[in-house]
This record gives sequence, C-alpha cells and structure tokens, in this order.
Amino acid sequence: MFLVCVLTQLVTESAILKDGLAHNALTDEALIALIADGDAGAFTALVRRHSERYHALAMRMLRDRHRAEDVLQICFARLWQRPDRFRADAGKFTSWFYRVVSNACLDELRKRPLSPLPEGYDPVDDSPSALDERVAEDKRRMVAAAMAMLNNRQKLAVTLCYFDDLKVGEAAEIMGLKMKAMESLLVRARRQMHKSLIANKENNV
Repeated sequence: MFLVCVLTQLVTESAILKDGLAHNALTDEALIALIADGDAGAFTALVRRHSERYHALAMRMLRDRHRAEDVLQICFARLWQRPDRFRADAGKFTSWFYRVVSNACLDELRKRPLSPLPEGYDPVDDSPSALDERVAEDKRRMVAAAMAMLNNRQKLAVTLCYFDDLKVGEAAEIMGLKMKAMESLLVRARRQMHKSLIANKENNV
C-alpha cells in the first residue's frame, strides 16, 4: 500500500526487516512501548496492521483518496514522533487511534469542506469486482449521497457504528460523548439518512 511505503521512509530498511516476524506477534500496546524506544520495525508492524481500517474511516469522512492518505500519514507520523501520547492504562490503542484519526478528519473538514458528491461516486471500494452488480452499485451511491447530507459529527457516528462495527459505547468514547448523547446523535443521523434515501428514490422514479 502506498501509505505504508511513504511512512516507512521514516526509518531505515535494515531496521524494518529486523525481527519483523517477532513484531507481528506482539500486541498493539507492546509495539507502542517498543516504538517509544525507537524501534522502527515495531512502528512498521503497527502501520501494516491497522492502516487499512483507518484509511477506510478517513475515506468515508473525506471522500478523497489523496486527502485521506495525507491525514493518515500525518497521524502515523505523529505517533512515531510522540508515542508517549498514547497511555496504555487509558484504554486500547485502536480506540485511542480512532479518536486521533477522527479528530484529524474533522479538522481537515473544517479547513476544507467537502465538494459536492460526484456522479457515480463509490465511497471506498473502487475495484471492478465490487461494481459487477448494478443493484449493489446503486445502493452504494444512494447511501453515499445520504451520508453526504449529514453534518460531520453525524457522519463520524454513522461511520464508527455502522461501517466499522464499533459498539455504541466505544464510539461514544472515541467522540468524547456520553452514551445518551451518542444514541441521540445516531437517531438524528438515521432519521436524516432515511429522509435522504426516500427523496432519492422519489427523484429516480
């Protein structure tokens, strides 16, 4: 993946190759501890392990592959530079990094709001096999259009809970919300998406 190639330029090739298999067997938290000691191989293992899921999150939020890769590259680069920002006693690495990437996406959206959704947009998977069936393509387009009508916080809530399959409590922690506030946010988001989907169907009749 291009992102992994860019990030690993931060370290030397010999360091990346050293103990690669051993790194892959370690937990995220153990890898972070090694990164704090300057272990480049641990950093590479962590990037390879998690870049895909966080890239998907950034893509759904930003709808632009280059912007998503730039945001994720910055997030991982900051992790390499300041691994001490993660505290193992405060929770899982994945939840903490979801919060890091989510906040970076929201910051990017505040700086540069999204342009109108292009015709035929596919939010993440643009491989030919994913577009084989016309029905599936239409459904993706309709959902993407409905997502585009949400505000940034609603979009993030829907992405975390329904695309990344996180529990509502974990998503609430990532977004810094109480459970009731998170549930209310999801209700409003679902209601807005329902209206958008109905309007889209009516316009296509």
